[in-house]
Amino acid sequence: MSDSFMHAVVSVNHFNGNTLVAKSGRIIYQKALGYSNYLTGELLDSESVFELQSFTKQFTAIGIFMLIQKYRIGFYNISRTHVH
Repeated sequence: MSDSFMHAVVSVNHFNGNTLVAKSGRIIYQKALGYSNYLTGELLDSESVFELQSFTKQFTAIGIFMLIQKYRIGFYNISRTHVH
């Protein structure tokens, strides 16, 4: 992944956010792209906070299933403990 690729994504798709790409547990690319405030022109940085609300549920579900696949947690244990 390169800066030129990500800047093309920003200009064509109007991407606004932080990106992080990791391989084997090591960060290989990290960049903040876009604005935290369009009106003032304030740019995003790596510490910018986003209100994601329900958007994060898919990522949480994927993370849980990845842990189940690696036998780090058990599905039935989770459902008995956390689902009411």
